[in-house]
Amino acid sequence: MQPSFLQPHNWGQLLPFLTFTMGFYNSSGLINGPYWRLTIEFQFYLLLPLIARGISGLTRRARPEKRLWVVLASLFAIIIWGLVTACFGSYFYNHPDQTVLLPRALFNVVLFIVYGDRSKFLEDFAVGMLIAVVYVAIKHSPRTDHYVHLLRRFLVVCLIFALALYVYSAVPDYTWPLIPSVFHLFPWLNEFGFALSYGHLVAFVLFFSPAGWPGRVFSWTPLRWLGMISYSL
Repeated sequence: MQPSFLQPHNWGQLLPFLTFTMGFYNSSGLINGPYWRLTIEFQFYLLLPLIARGISGLTRRARPEKRLWVVLASLFAIIIWGLVTACFGSYFYNHPDQTVLLPRALFNVVLFIVYGDRSKFLEDFAVGMLIAVVYVAIKHSPRTDHYVHLLRRFLVVCLIFALALYVYSAVPDYTWPLIPSVFHLFPWLNEFGFALSYGHLVAFVLFFSPAGWPGRVFSWTPLRWLGMISYSL
């Protein structure tokens, strides 16, 4: 943190960091730019009990054999909500003269709550929640071995696509002169591409035996070392 921010006339700029309301664009260069992600996580953790309560209420209204499908449908709805708000939020954030139904001053409040300045990334959280639900459902199924076998085949077949998606999401647009960049045209999809590719690897770890080749790869000492220092980096 810059020492000047401890001076009284700069205390107002510290307030977003103390209340977990800072965004991507107003955090860079102030205290520690990457802290803006802590805001996203903190806000999600506050919202998560309400999401769980809502899904629980829906499942209680369904017949027992349909409850898993209600949970899965709810998570897909969260993904769709996250992508839609990311799409429209990005547009309205970059077009400060546009609004819908409300005066722009009031619309900015709605935009701040629903979108922030670079999305709330609910779709990314929902990918992890979806993997967790599928894992628990399969482990408690009377046909666990059958479903695990099918899922392992699916994960192996899709591995190359997941790795390609990660590379495509991570490499800058100008690296692909002959391939139109989807993420250049739709930048709000970029983080979702990372979520899908990372989610695939997480599923690999969950559904393959630690003694198998995926377990040996992911327990490789250099990879574990990178994992230990990745967050601080």
